[in-house]
Amino acid sequence: DYEAAVEHAERLGARSHTAVLTARLGDALIEAGDTERGERLLREVIDSTRGRHVEALPAARLFLISWLCVSGRTAEAREQVRALREEFRLAHYVVFDSFILGAEAYIEVAEGHDERGLGIAREAMRQAEDPLVAAMAPHLCASYAVLAAAALAGLDGARHARDAARCLGAADSWLPEGHRANLLERAARARAEDRIRQALDETAFEAAYAEGDGLSPEEAVALLDPA
Repeated sequence: DYEAAVEHAERLGARSHTAVLTARLGDALIEAGDTERGERLLREVIDSTRGRHVEALPAARLFLISWLCVSGRTAEAREQVRALREEFRLAHYVVFDSFILGAEAYIEVAEGHDERGLGIAREAMRQAEDPLVAAMAPHLCASYAVLAAAALAGLDGARHARDAARCLGAADSWLPEGHRANLLERAARARAEDRIRQALDETAFEAAYAEGDGLSPEEAVALLDPA
């Protein structure tokens, strides 16, 4: 119960813990459908911690970026990504950078910059294979493959739709058992499948999707080269 935890941290005067818990509460509220309150809490955390190198600030920005992407406000999401990279120059921290790359890929694809989005998504997939990233967030490679599939399906008049469907099938097969997709992951998955189905009939989609089941990440990345 994040609300109870926030109240307890406030009583103790633990400001940094309060901010972290408030950011997590904001994200949980958005996932639960209370989007207005959740967004407000995330913005409050960002405003109250801006300029301080505390754990809550990047977490709140990442949560807000996800919600901005889902709600179609990609221009502001891009600005939040820019601010995040400026405030926390943690490119050496591969887990953090992997999350940012995923957000950047989503933004590019959502805005119709498919070639750029595909390149970023492929790089995000490569980073997601890093042992530390794979241990901490084993679903990320699959999530980024979905973004890559959406981008690939939009290139060259949907000429690569079959390979995009194969990549989507591969991504679904990699998800850890019991994984619960968040709002951003669900939105990305819906976008990818919709784009692919616009180019393929049901039979072609199902056949290509089934061919992707069991492909390795390396094999999927090879499919994502539109050359």
